[in-house]
Amino acid sequence: MKGFMTRGGIAAGFHYMDEDIVFGDALLNAVKFDKSGGAPMVSLHESAVEALEHHLGFYGGDLKNLPANYELLEDSDGSVFINYLSNAFVAFPDGGIFFDAVERHRNMIIKGLKDYA
Repeated sequence: MKGFMTRGGIAAGFHYMDEDIVFGDALLNAVKFDKSGGAPMVSLHESAVEALEHHLGFYGGDLKNLPANYELLEDSDGSVFINYLSNAFVAFPDGGIFFDAVERHRNMIIKGLKDYA
C-alpha cells in the first residue's frame, strides 16, 4: 500500500537462523517455489499448506469456513497464496469496503506496469 511490491514463498521445515545467516530446506524450498515467474504474490509451499491444514484441523469442521481462510486464496493452478487485500473487506458487509485502499493499490499496480513495461 506504500508503493513497494513484494513477492516470496513460505515453506515449513528445518532451518538454521541467527543474526548473520539462514539456511536449510525450508528456506531453499521457499526460494525455489517463488522462482515460478508468475504474478507477484506470497505463495505457500506445499509444506506450509500441510502445516497450516494440520494446525487448523484442531478447530474441527470444514477448513474453508474458518476465519483464517479469508486470508488465503487458491490460484487457478492450485497454489495457495496470501490474500493481502482481505483487510480492505474486513468490515464487509456491515461496514462496507475500504475502496480507497483498493484504489491506491490499483494505482500502484498501474504505475508499476508503466515503469517496468
